[in-house]
Amino acid sequence: MTGRILVVCGSGASSTFLAQRLRALAEADGLEIEAVAGSIAQVRLDAAGMDVVLLGAHLADRLDAVREAAADEGATAVLLDADAARPEGARAALDRALAAMRQGARSLRLAPGLHGRPLGGSPPVA
Repeated sequence: MTGRILVVCGSGASSTFLAQRLRALAEADGLEIEAVAGSIAQVRLDAAGMDVVLLGAHLADRLDAVREAAADEGATAVLLDADAARPEGARAALDRALAAMRQGARSLRLAPGLHGRPLGGSPPVA
């Protein structure tokens, strides 16, 4: 699977660490995932070209605005669990992002996968 993930926090600091962990996990899983950090102040600009925007749990009150900004750019916004910034929370964050990418690929009817590239793995179980 390939895709682009924007990780958003308040200032871009904790999102930098999570983006780094996501890249390492994706590489270990053989996935072509680009994960970058961004801040809530720049989310509309930073969401351009992304498939998924992961929003830090501490910004849950901004989720509706981030969903709107992400949707305007063709991305899906997902709220992270509170432990996502910790090393053990990165796997769950990546799994959520991948599930959102797979769901987005189905709902947008992209063929045969994200941006015309083949999808890997199985779709999430409902």
